[in-house]
This record gives sequence, C-alpha cells and structure tokens, in this order.
Amino acid sequence: MERRSPGATESASAASPKAPRPAADAHSSNTVVRSIQIKAIDVPTNRLRPLKPWRVETLRKEIGEGCQPQHPIVVAAEKSGRFTLIAGALRLAALDLGGATHIDARVIEASTLTPDRRLLLEITENLNREELTKLERAESLVELKHVHERLYPDTRRGGDRRSAKAKAVIEARRKSADQNEIFAFSSHAADMTGLSRRAIEIAVAIIRGLSSESKSRLRGTWLEDHQAGLKLLSSQTSEHQSQICDLLFATPPRATTVADALALVEGRRLLTPAEKLFASTVGNWARLSARQRADFLDSQEVAIREHAEKRGWFA
Repeated sequence: MERRSPGATESASAASPKAPRPAADAHSSNTVVRSIQIKAIDVPTNRLRPLKPWRVETLRKEIGEGCQPQHPIVVAAEKSGRFTLIAGALRLAALDLGGATHIDARVIEASTLTPDRRLLLEITENLNREELTKLERAESLVELKHVHERLYPDTRRGGDRRSAKAKAVIEARRKSADQNEIFAFSSHAADMTGLSRRAIEIAVAIIRGLSSESKSRLRGTWLEDHQAGLKLLSSQTSEHQSQICDLLFATPPRATTVADALALVEGRRLLTPAEKLFASTVGNWARLSARQRADFLDSQEVAIREHAEKRGWFA
C-alpha cells in the first residue's frame, strides 16, 4: 500500500494562486507511475537549477521517514535499463538523504523524448511544483521561451496564417520593442504555467537586462527574490549594475535598496524616511481614480477643513 505524508510536497510557487499543473506531456499515454530504485536513476550534470542543501534537508523533514512525496518524479526509461531524471531532483535528493531505496516515479520511454521535450518537462516542473526565487523563475521562463521557439518556430514569427505584409509589420515592431517578440510565447506560457502574461513578460525582460556578472552576484542574496529590485537593476547599464551590487553587498551595506544604490551611483542625495513617505503618498494619490480621491477627501473632511481655515482658503 502506498504511503504518503499528508504535507509532503515541495512548496508551490507563490507567484500564482492556481493549483500546480502537471509538467507538459507528463500524463501522456506513454507514461506509467511505479516505484523504482533510487540507485538506478542517473541525474544529468547540466540541469538548469542547482540544488540547495537547505532545501533538500527541509524537504526531507517534511516528507518524513518511510513516506513518499505527494508528486512522483519524472524519469526517462533508457534502453540500458537505467533511468535518467527529468524532473524532481529535489524530491530525489531528499529521499536519498533520508535513506530511502525506492521512489515513486512517472516513467516515460526515452525513445519518445527529444532533448527539447526533456528540457520542456524539467522547466515546467520547476515552474509548477517548486518554490523558485524571482530570479530562478525568470531564468526558467527565458529557457522555456527558447525551447518553445525551437519546438514551435512559427510562434516566433506570429504564425503562418498572417499575410506577408502583416508579418513584415509585426517583424518591424518586434525589432523596435522586445516585448512584442515574446507576445505569442507569453500567451502560450501563461496557459502552461498559470502565470499571467504580464508576469512572464516582466520576467523575460529582467533576464534580458541583467548582465552575466550581475546574475552571478545575485545568487543567494535577498535581491534574488525581490522582483521590484531585479526589475530596476535590469534596466540599468552593465556598469551601473556592477556599481549598485558593490553598494548593496558591501560589508556593511552602503545602501539597502536598489533605488537607494542607484541614487548614490548617479550622485543624488538619498531621501529621508519622511521624504520617501511623502513621495510615496503623492505617487499613490496620482494613481487613484476620481471616485477614490473623493472617498479619501470625504474621510479626511475634518482635517481638510481645519487646514483650509488656517490657510485662509475660505476667507
């Protein structure tokens, strides 16, 4: 009888309120779930996402002794009789660390998988099942875009049903704006991952904007999981990105936010907490609708009347 821990599951990404979706093609007719020996599974060395020891240890404790994770891993059955891991490296490592000898796996015949299909399964599994940092999620989405374009090249051009003139117009727009280039992909990826199209576009833009040096320096820092900071950092030049990281990761830090670090890099004075609060309030006011502004003014009627009398507005 299969044993499972009630709470034994890898943390789901907080980016989407929807329930995790199965990895692409994981439920096709050429798959079967069964218990296989852990020692018979080979883990590729070129996986997209390196394991973090603390995550392995945390999941090992969550699963518990003698239990299986809620979701089976995904492996390819090779002709040699061994299995190659496609998705679920964290679950596999956690059970192995706990001394388990077998793990539940969704087994797919290797002959039915191209390299891109294997990569697609790994990426979608990461996006749907694991708690990724904002940087990791963005990198996975960019790689998903590359795989998607190789598997479905027509989507990059907008599809063959458009006229030559329409395609030319679309291509011109894409050259002038990177966001247009990922429109077709982001719609497809939104269906696959449950993320909004806008969230996907932002994630792709972040990775495109960050230099290789910046991405390397962000690993394991608070900024790796701070989307607003990543977005602002990615919009800067490579030189400014390096200078901003110098300020943020100095000992002690010379700035605590990307915005503050950017201000210092550009030679501007840092705002005081009171100035930041005022600027934030003014900015929020500008974003309110006419109805929301009216409601706010009504809620502050006493204070507004007192201020108007002091200023002599009613004289």
